[in-house]
Amino acid sequence: MFPGTGSGHKPSAKSGKLQAYASILGSLATIVTSILVLGSILYIFGVFTPIQNAMAPKPALDFNLAPIPVAPVGEQKPPQEVVAANAAATEKQAIAFARSKQKLAVDLGDDVLQMLDQCLAEIQGFEKLTNGLLLSDDGKRIAGDPSLLKRFRLIYSKERPARTRIERYREAVAGMISPVKASFANAKDTSLPRAEITAELDRIQAEILPVKNAWQRDRDLMEAVVMESKRSSSPASAKPLQETIRLTNEAEDLAFTQAMEKEANKAKSEMEAKLIQAKADGIRAIEQANIDKHLAEKRAEAERIRTEAFLKEAKEKKEAESAKAKVERERLLAKALDPKTRQMLAPLLAETTFQPFLRDGEVTNDFASRGTGRLSFTSLKSVGALDNTREGLAALASVGCYVNRHPHWKFSKRPADWTKDTQAFLTEVQALVRELGPILVEEKMLAP
Repeated sequence: MFPGTGSGHKPSAKSGKLQAYASILGSLATIVTSILVLGSILYIFGVFTPIQNAMAPKPALDFNLAPIPVAPVGEQKPPQEVVAANAAATEKQAIAFARSKQKLAVDLGDDVLQMLDQCLAEIQGFEKLTNGLLLSDDGKRIAGDPSLLKRFRLIYSKERPARTRIERYREAVAGMISPVKASFANAKDTSLPRAEITAELDRIQAEILPVKNAWQRDRDLMEAVVMESKRSSSPASAKPLQETIRLTNEAEDLAFTQAMEKEANKAKSEMEAKLIQAKADGIRAIEQANIDKHLAEKRAEAERIRTEAFLKEAKEKKEAESAKAKVERERLLAKALDPKTRQMLAPLLAETTFQPFLRDGEVTNDFASRGTGRLSFTSLKSVGALDNTREGLAALASVGCYVNRHPHWKFSKRPADWTKDTQAFLTEVQALVRELGPILVEEKMLAP
């Protein structure tokens, strides 16, 4: 017997080789099993791809054996919590993106509104300054200095965009940005502002900036004229600046007319003088000169009479317009104070803590920040309550029928519930407010 064997036979070389192969195969099976278990664990944690690549079939070891087949690992769906987390992250990114776009649009709209308000303030400052000078002592000092008077007239008569155009732009911008602000106020609103809105805001901003600067520059120039008038050594004019400007304009117009006539007469005289000299003696030339002088005097007299008649007519026209305006104001005031009018407008004229606003296209009545006061005439117009439409009547009914107003109208604010008498009543009330609105504000029966 040989040690390490169970028989007396000596192991052959072929038998030893088979045992070595079996040992190697056993080790490979153990390694493959471990890789499969590790790959399953790593797949659950999202790192399966590298392992799967590592598990791809490799060339067989050079033991004259066939490659060991590896069973494919089946696809597995990701856990439900992973899907939910991905969806939540996507929604959060969409909300963040939408709110950033909304914030940019809101900020741009606020910048444009601020610029428009600054432009309106510059216009108001210019008008307040110049209108105050027309009849004041400061204006008389400017009128007394020919140089300052000329500068004032040049600045005052300059062409500039009107206030109404800026006010229309402001109303349009406020209307455009209001829905975007409402979306931004809702933390879950993912709607994106339309590209046309930001484009229009950029256009208006680019257009209004030079307009604002022009009004500001002219106001600065006018203030400089006022400051120089206070240092001027020229005596103040006895007439107001407004009257001086009017007379100066008329004098310049007359001087221009006379200069043109003088040039025409001069050419005519020269031609006539040459003709007369050729046909007549010196006496005829003198007589013709006297005739021309006499004609010039007559023309001057006629021009003076025409100017005086024009000034008289302008004065009478102004006085008539003033008297007419006074009569019209008295008529409107009497109509506003008429008991029947006050009764019809009672919900609108009573003191209140509520002011109308537009919210999502609907008229609402909210507490006013300034507390108890009068209903705002501007707010009525801004919510469309004075529009001559059925929708305007509905907006007016939403204000006057509000139950927290005392008193308030007792009928429904919905047009579908109105009778013909109710609609006729609202139509008459709307017409009264449109007609009497300014006088009601002036008499403090409505707030501005």
